[in-house]
Amino acid sequence: MGRTWNQHTLRMRSLAISIFLLLTLLLLPLPDSGAAYIFVADDGVWQETGVRRSTDAEEGDQFGCAAAIDADIAVVGACREDGGVDAGAAYVMARNQDGAGQWGQVTTLRASDAQADDIFGYSVGISGDTIVVGAPSAEAAYIFERNQGGPDNWGQVTILHGSDGTVDDDFGRSVAISGGIVVVGAMGEDGGLGDPIPGAGAAYIFARDQGGAGCWGEVTILRASDAEESDYFGMSIGVSGDAVVVGAPGPTCNQASPDDGAAYVFEQSEGGAGNPMSMAGAAYVFNRNQGGAGCWGEVTTLRASDAQVEDMFGTPVSIRGDIIAIGATGEDGGTGDPVSEGGGAYIFQRNLGGADTWGEVAVLRAADAQPSDWGG
Repeated sequence: MGRTWNQHTLRMRSLAISIFLLLTLLLLPLPDSGAAYIFVADDGVWQETGVRRSTDAEEGDQFGCAAAIDADIAVVGACREDGGVDAGAAYVMARNQDGAGQWGQVTTLRASDAQADDIFGYSVGISGDTIVVGAPSAEAAYIFERNQGGPDNWGQVTILHGSDGTVDDDFGRSVAISGGIVVVGAMGEDGGLGDPIPGAGAAYIFARDQGGAGCWGEVTILRASDAEESDYFGMSIGVSGDAVVVGAPGPTCNQASPDDGAAYVFEQSEGGAGNPMSMAGAAYVFNRNQGGAGCWGEVTTLRASDAQVEDMFGTPVSIRGDIIAIGATGEDGGTGDPVSEGGGAYIFQRNLGGADTWGEVAVLRAADAQPSDWGG
């Protein structure tokens, strides 16, 4: 009996050790799967209350590459999630989801048009019932809202793109949200019209109900007043109310040491920003369903290639198919401005310079233009 019992005991011990090792392996985090740590203040003392990992964690997910919180809801980015193809995901967590005081996962957010290497979830932001998730390799940011698609469901409502976006802008590298304002950083953006400053960077401001009720439309683009090549303005951003701060880690700041970095603060004002070319004029192109179904959202801003003060570009405008004609009644005749207010018209064509890009193809002026003809 003793012999048989001892042998049985050894088997049980072996089984127990195996189960213990299995549980240990299951509890060990996968390499680079990532984690998020929750801290709570108690009488001024910050204490860690738990470690959270995604329910579908896999090696290399990088869960925690971005995180944001507002009240009882947190969102955590996992920019390399999705079976190793790096499409990315973001996870929504709620306080008390797994018990009193516990933070538990409530849903997983993914892009409706997910592609490999999008790194969706590289940046995240939350304000109230709205979440914004950046996917810089897709040159996009995604808006999700609570109760979209059902009670307590977080559903995608739109995809944001820069109105003058090009490849390698890194639009979505950073995102921030405050109420009805979303700011998206594009640290690789090259300086606007003509892209004169490689890597200068930009930040795009979008507002709710811009272009229609419930729509998200672009309202302006922020750039550094002293932009230089490889500033990477927009690598980091923050917004609160009517103030935006944008980080630019690359500028020299006219100091002895290169790459000192800088942060730029912008504030909204009723009068808007000053216009360095008074009454030069501009025209704005809007597309249907840009910023949401049924919405009219801005896709680009058109300006004359040879803009001057008081050109009055934009008076009037006409469009047919893929061609836009824009008058500039105050235009003075091109190089050297030989005919004061002779006027002219600028022709733009869709897909010139890239898909859905509107490029200038010609400037029309009367051969016998006279001063104050106001052609166009």
